[in-house]
Amino acid sequence: MVFRCLVSLFAAGIGFAATAATAKDVPFAKVADWDISRSGDGAKAKCMMVRGYQDADDENASAVAIGTYPGFLIISLGYQGWSHDKGDRTVVLLAGGKVVLPRSKWKADDTQLTGEFPDTLLPHLLGADAIVLRFKDGDADFKIPAFAEAFEALKRCSGPPDEVATELPSQGRIANYASGLFFQKALKDCDVASTGKQRADLEAKLAAMRPEMSPIQALIDIELGKRFTDPKAPFCPKPDDAAAFGTALGQYLVMTPEAFAAETERRQSEKKAAARPPETRIKVYGMGLIFQKVLASCEIPTTARQRADFDAKLAALAPEMAPVMEEIQAKLQPTFAKPATELCAAFRDLSDDPQPIVAFSTQTPEDFATFMDARGAAKAPPNPAETPVPGAKL
Repeated sequence: MVFRCLVSLFAAGIGFAATAATAKDVPFAKVADWDISRSGDGAKAKCMMVRGYQDADDENASAVAIGTYPGFLIISLGYQGWSHDKGDRTVVLLAGGKVVLPRSKWKADDTQLTGEFPDTLLPHLLGADAIVLRFKDGDADFKIPAFAEAFEALKRCSGPPDEVATELPSQGRIANYASGLFFQKALKDCDVASTGKQRADLEAKLAAMRPEMSPIQALIDIELGKRFTDPKAPFCPKPDDAAAFGTALGQYLVMTPEAFAAETERRQSEKKAAARPPETRIKVYGMGLIFQKVLASCEIPTTARQRADFDAKLAALAPEMAPVMEEIQAKLQPTFAKPATELCAAFRDLSDDPQPIVAFSTQTPEDFATFMDARGAAKAPPNPAETPVPGAKL
């Protein structure tokens, strides 16, 4: 759907470029997966290299940020699955498979750990493929491929500011320009209708905006290139969306960037509200994701047929949950962030009675919700209001 694509471009980004615009940072270089940016000018200029990624076997995102100050390195490590209380943490730091600081000190804040270290740590990082923090309950590794090359760009970033633009367009104008490039690509490569005047007006509008986008044109091209070539999310409008595409194109050509963004957001909100599944089905799908996590992390006896039926039922429910998937994942994040021992203890009754796994696979979401309510009521003590059943609700 064209509106989904446009909102995706507006919200995601043009990722780093839009974030840099908001923070008044200027993109300096992109080395492999590292984004190097600069804020300030002259002696007050500060540069940072950032790598965000998600492992194929880990649903949580990770990020590494490195900044330099005379004699020091600032390292910030972020992991979506963490939940640290604010305060100081002392952990073993490894790089390149070797312990480099047996008592490294970090400032913790929810999903972030940030530390200040002498630049004597740098030689250990230049040849490493990962930074590893060794906690009492396990290791947390952060991949840093091409670190040496990215750090060279970081050092150049701290030099004269001549090659870096001092001003960027607003986030809204960046997103609006990217939307125009989407329309341009669609008119060229997709089976959509347009008039000669619309095509001429679009080219004129993009040409007028192109000079102010020159500092980040390369980043915009990279991000749009990923979307245009993603086989899982083809950008061409479907035949049923032809009318919506024409309406959006007409609005884009006559509206200001701010008005077009507001109209796109309004339409997307209406679409989401219309497509939102019933709350019961949302909760049941969330419980299915919890069961999936428990089955992967805990010793729950199930047969191959039971596991296959469960996976098939969860996959069948997934498409209708697309409009609320981010909401579901946000609600489940605290549960998924728990250590395996704590998670398994909360659902230890499944080890003795895996009937809920079978019921999820064989019943409708509505019948399963009734089943779980009855099961919870049967297990509850005389005053259930004071003693809730752990894990009974999303």
